[in-house]
Amino acid sequence: MNKQINKIIARSIVLVVVTMVFGTVGQVSAAHRVDMVNTVGWERTKEKWPTLEMAADKMSYGMQNAAARGLLKASPITNELTLSWIDQPNPYQFGEGVKSTAFTSGIWNTGTTQISTRLDTPKQTTGYYDLARYEGRLPYRFSWNMWQHALPSIDPEVAKALYATIGYMGVGPESVIDPWIWFLGAGSEGDGDSVTRACLGPDIPALPGKEDFVKNELEQCPAWIKGDYENMEASGEGMLNALIGGWRFVGMHGIGSHLIRLFVERMEEVMAKNPDYMTVERMRELRHGFSHGTMLGKVPDMVDLAIKYNLYLPIDVERSLTDETEAIPEFYGPEGFEFLSPVKSLIDAGVKVLSDTGGGSLHDVEVFVTRIHPQTGEVFNPEERVDRVTSFKLHSIRPAEFAFAEKVTGSLEVGKYADFMVIDKDFLDPVEVPDTEIGEIDVFMTVIGGATVWTNETAPNIFKQLPHVYGREFELHRKASYQLGSTP
Repeated sequence: MNKQINKIIARSIVLVVVTMVFGTVGQVSAAHRVDMVNTVGWERTKEKWPTLEMAADKMSYGMQNAAARGLLKASPITNELTLSWIDQPNPYQFGEGVKSTAFTSGIWNTGTTQISTRLDTPKQTTGYYDLARYEGRLPYRFSWNMWQHALPSIDPEVAKALYATIGYMGVGPESVIDPWIWFLGAGSEGDGDSVTRACLGPDIPALPGKEDFVKNELEQCPAWIKGDYENMEASGEGMLNALIGGWRFVGMHGIGSHLIRLFVERMEEVMAKNPDYMTVERMRELRHGFSHGTMLGKVPDMVDLAIKYNLYLPIDVERSLTDETEAIPEFYGPEGFEFLSPVKSLIDAGVKVLSDTGGGSLHDVEVFVTRIHPQTGEVFNPEERVDRVTSFKLHSIRPAEFAFAEKVTGSLEVGKYADFMVIDKDFLDPVEVPDTEIGEIDVFMTVIGGATVWTNETAPNIFKQLPHVYGREFELHRKASYQLGSTP
């Protein structure tokens, strides 16, 4: 009998360890899901993630002594918790993965030649630079921004001082950029996030009975950007120090009109304290910019500020159609639709608008032209449509400007890099290619740096027979591997 009891107890301990290392044993109800971790799981995880307790206290907003109680705020910390238990690729393996996925992840096969985004981890950063160092090129042009201040593994005191300590080292309008990889500035991922939670402030009143929830709980206007210094988190103080230190801002989620206004308020506060250095002209030259822009609206004072300071406002039209059109009736009513990705109005007013996908597929070009909801087929705000040439420029020339690369990329001109795609139809012919069929244009070949990186199986043989920088065999092997579901 005792032996049986011992077996049951031993089996229970094993089950607890397994579930707590790789999952949860319970949840606490809160505004966001909270995982409750037992002592064994906590100690085992700390072996893999030494700064776990610091991260738990930092990210578990509104909870006292979260680490001591074994509580993890799930939404911001789950990803790093998972990564701590999974063997991560080293920088070389990550670089190989960049090449392997370039033709399967909407890059080469859509004709994309340049990408701008954030880098999250040291291995990602090293992986990209390793490729540039040791192979002399990347699979595509790559400009990036930093947002390490927001990582759960960064100590709060480090987050506060990070950007002020190292100083801004990005490119500028007259810079000679590296042909393959260059640095753009500081990101603020999550500030102003996320879709359906836009920072709209006084610009759109909430529906009756929902005012408190919408303005105090739903909308995302971070304390630091509101000038609420008493409630500012460490990462917010780090962002403020970045502004003071002359950093360029890119990647903040400028989804709502009020966030743009608040950002300028903080910027002007910094300028007032250092007027000899922080001039209007300097701010214009930095080309501060944002992300997504699904509910930017066309509020006159926001438009004036965007023009005055040369702010770049990326807009994701498809994301606004698929996500915001459901939230607007629930929280704001019909007036909210006036804020839905007003591309043409902003362009006509002189604002620097660009596609948030920045050189993505021809499908994205089509959505700017048609404004058709991809699932329902409904057209939203047809007066905000743009013609196909304008849309293509918002996906090519304007993103190159945002990346300080307009002298070398964004268009086919003498003296610029030989980056282009070959397509199967005449994009400019509305008879051959109606507006609703722009996204169906087939990309035959993608060329980057004067070398073919990819050809479609449907392309004529003359394209497939050209030398490929990674070899035609590379492409075919990776394609076969992905079709079989194996790891290349």
